Formats: sequence, C-alpha cells, structure tokens
Amino acid sequence: MNRAKTWTGMLALVCATLSPQFSSAHKIVTSDSENPSVAEKSVVVLQAADPVPFNAVKLNTVDLGASKSASSYRELLADAKLLAMKSDANIVKVMESKTRTGSDLKVTFYKAENPRAYEKEFGWTSSRKLVWDDFRGPVQHSMGHDVAAATFCGIGFETNTISAANPELKVVVYNTFYPTKSFVKTGLEKPEILAHEQCHFDICELYTRKLRAKMSKVKVSVETMKTTLRSLYKEVQQEYIQRQEMYEEETEHGIIGNEQARWEVMIAKELAATDNWKSQ
Repeated sequence: MNRAKTWTGMLALVCATLSPQFSSAHKIVTSDSENPSVAEKSVVVLQAADPVPFNAVKLNTVDLGASKSASSYRELLADAKLLAMKSDANIVKVMESKTRTGSDLKVTFYKAENPRAYEKEFGWTSSRKLVWDDFRGPVQHSMGHDVAAATFCGIGFETNTISAANPELKVVVYNTFYPTKSFVKTGLEKPEILAHEQCHFDICELYTRKLRAKMSKVKVSVETMKTTLRSLYKEVQQEYIQRQEMYEEETEHGIIGNEQARWEVMIAKELAATDNWKSQ
C-alpha cells in the first residue's frame, strides 16, 4: 500500500535592520515579490555557492543594491529576474549580498538549457503545477518504507530596511517548495499521488495568504515590529501545520479517494475566496 506523506519546513525568520531613531507607527504593506510574467517563465536563482551549469553562457553582471537600498532581498531578486528576462537569460546567480535586506546585491545572468533542472527552490504560482521532475531529492528511508513521496515546503517572510528617509515598512510573505529535498520513489510516479502532493503545496499557499492578510492589518513601530510579526507568523504557522496534519489523517495520506477529492475541492474553494492575497 502506497502512502504519500508530507514534511513541512519551518523557515527561519529574516528580520530587518532598523534605524533606532525612527520609532513612529507604520502601516505594513505586504506583498509577494514575484511578477506574473516571471512566474510563467523559467528564471532560476542560484546562490553564490551553487555551481553554474556546464552548458550555461554568461551574459552580464548587474549591481542592484545601490539604487534600491530600501527594498527587501526577495524584491531585489524579483527585479533581477525581470532584468534577466529582458537580457534573454534564464539563470540569475547571486554573486554578492552583504545583508539579507539586499543592501548590496550583485548578480550575474546566464542562459542555459533546461534551467529548472538546477532549481533548488520555487514559490507557488497559479500557472505552475507540480510535476514529478520537481521531486529530485534522495529518498529518505528514515521516513518509513511505505512512504511513496514527500513534499518539502514552508512559509516565511522578510522585511525591507526602514529609516527616516524610507519610512514605509514592506513585508514580503512567501512560500517555498524544495525540489532537491522533495522526493518520489521510483515506479510510484502516479497521478493520484502527485495530486495529493499538489494539495499539500496548495495548503501552503492558502496559509501564506492568511499570513499576508493578517500582517497587512496591523500597525507596528520599530520597537514592536519584531515581536508582532513573529507572533503573527507563529500563529499562522501553527494553524498551517495542524491543517496539513488533518489533511493527512482524513485522506490517510491520499489513500481514501473520496476524501482526497473532497479536500481538493475544499482547498480550491478556499484559494478562490482568498484570491486577493495570492502569490503570483
């Protein structure tokens, strides 16, 4: 009997570098840093330690940090992806990032065949459904001999740097799927198992939207920002984990077909109801 389990990654919080002199209340502006045109095309980000594909052609190097010091790291990466597309590149390699807020982000653009083969993470988008090629991780036998597939995904957020000159606090709420950790056992690449895994990722997107909505409704100061955002994150993360566990229990890891179908319809309806907060 095949079972399809999930593992939910707890992403580390990335907090802003703040100016202590600036302490007035801030209305939070939430976003998903991605752009729809980027989401539909394959622009892959490689970190500094990641090797460049052997067939990649180097195009040019760009420094993004100097002109947008108030942007978050992920917003700068989104800008880099747009520039890569304009340069006919499909790989963005991070060469230098002095801080996670992107105060000095330097990237190099490459063009390579099949860039998704080198992708180590990507976010949920309405235009991209999971395929078995996204499950490239080694089988983790410690999870049990009856585990057919596993989805590694999670929710996180980061902020920009605020100051008297840049008073608007931006929070980027995102989710991540990890292809090099997610896996499927050979011979079990069945459509019903893939549908079960897709619903796990859809649930991840649903609670990403819930976190985005909650964070948009609060006002914070420099003194309260860290604790307020962490508290909201922990609250939604706990709800998210409980929902994933409920999904596994009620579908018996995708084995009960009618329950699986019910969950897919239910999550689709909840996603439709939260469309204003969706990731691109």
